[in-house]
Amino acid sequence: MQVFSHSNASHRKQLSVFTDESPLQFLPAFTLFNETYFKSSLSIFFLRKLTELHANKGVGKFHFKIWPDTTCSLKNNVELDAEGQVTFYDELISFCKSSNIIGRFIQPHPYAILKSVPAKSKYCHFGTYIVDLQNQTEEEILNRFKKNYITEIKQTESRGAVCKFGFEYLSDFYACYKNTMLKAGKSVDDIEYFKNIYKYFGDENITVGEVYENENPIGSLFVIHTKYTALYTHAGTLGETKLSGRMKYLIWECIKRLKKNGVKNLTL
Repeated sequence: MQVFSHSNASHRKQLSVFTDESPLQFLPAFTLFNETYFKSSLSIFFLRKLTELHANKGVGKFHFKIWPDTTCSLKNNVELDAEGQVTFYDELISFCKSSNIIGRFIQPHPYAILKSVPAKSKYCHFGTYIVDLQNQTEEEILNRFKKNYITEIKQTESRGAVCKFGFEYLSDFYACYKNTMLKAGKSVDDIEYFKNIYKYFGDENITVGEVYENENPIGSLFVIHTKYTALYTHAGTLGETKLSGRMKYLIWECIKRLKKNGVKNLTL
């Protein structure tokens, strides 16, 4: 097993295979963001017999005992099946134990969900929605929603709601997101988190969306994406409104936007 990092200039040739067609965790921007904001390193593991790569994040340069696992294993930019993931994890765990560099893997933000479980690990079942943007028309995607979902989207639009996209709406996004998290008693990512990740990824890979009623922000979302997939990581609502479909409408407008930009999937 080999270990690479975008922070190592001598590894750049090997890692140049990663483009906007790859998961965002494999891009140099993700490494830079983790180094500057979280003060952590990010390593990419290569297992030759599977010809695959896998990204993991650590605190410091191999001087850590807890290691967040940031993405599923890939082969030619395609996620491995369950059997391939087990093979990879067996090798990865064996390598890490023999190198004495970690004591435990943990899961950070849900950037990926594994199809298999490493032996003797503690885990819980978790599900997500994945919308295929590449192989369906807009009409086909919409028609897969429940009828009441479609009705709420159309009613919200007809009643004057307006969706806007761009990093210039970050303040309104954050107000909605923070309001929702505090009401739910959950921890809130600082606004600097969003500013920093945008600093390295920019408009090409970050979508900030806001839905307005009478120019007042009532719902928001934050999506990180490459052509490989889009990750719906943060969202929230704010204020009283009769537009019960505000978030459904915003998500639908975001889906159309991502599809036009060539993104293959949206993970909700």
